Amino acid sequence: MAVAFDAVASNQNSATASLTWTHTPVGTPTGVSVAAVMFDSSAGTFTADYGGTSMGAAQVTLASSQFGNTIIQIWGLSNPPPGAKVVTIAQGGANFTCTAGSTTVTGGVVSGSPFSNTASNGNIIGASPSMSITSATGELVIDIISMGNGITPTATGSGQTLRWSIAPTFDAAGSSAAGAASYTVSYSLSGGTGCDIVGASFAAGASVPPIVYTLMGSMSM
Repeated sequence: MAVAFDAVASNQNSATASLTWTHTPVGTPTGVSVAAVMFDSSAGTFTADYGGTSMGAAQVTLASSQFGNTIIQIWGLSNPPPGAKVVTIAQGGANFTCTAGSTTVTGGVVSGSPFSNTASNGNIIGASPSMSITSATGELVIDIISMGNGITPTATGSGQTLRWSIAPTFDAAGSSAAGAASYTVSYSLSGGTGCDIVGASFAAGASVPPIVYTLMGSMSM
């Protein structure tokens, strides 16, 4: 089954012990991602929770070399509970500043990790940053770009759609695009030239072959 974009939500905080927001799927999601950039992140390990369900360890992490004490992470969860859910990012009670977005999808993976691959590209200098990720037809690539302050992002990759963008405090944005064998996430940045990009590809579920019944022999009375 091919993966389809369902819904997105985002939020940010400033020097508080957690960041929360409500994510409302349109359909019945088969996967959810939470992508976040945490500033002043030296106090410990971050956790993400979706509707009371722990999302486990982050499946991709980039320690930013652009902005000092900054970590960018993406968590993923297969078969999340349906309906509107509260998303929570925390760091064991320590205060931190965070900008984050959540994305739900339909179709695709139904068990195990929702991602087939992850990728990151840090310390990018220039107004046209990009990141390559291994994906596949039928998959869906999502990403988060961390841009500092005062930067306006435009998604420029093939079929790439900007899904959320938040400023100020700490600017970040996210997009999605249909997967390909090798996909390149690309942006055009106005107002700055330094950034980091982290991405993941939602896996497409395996197709199930039809059951074929064969009648053996014949019956006579």
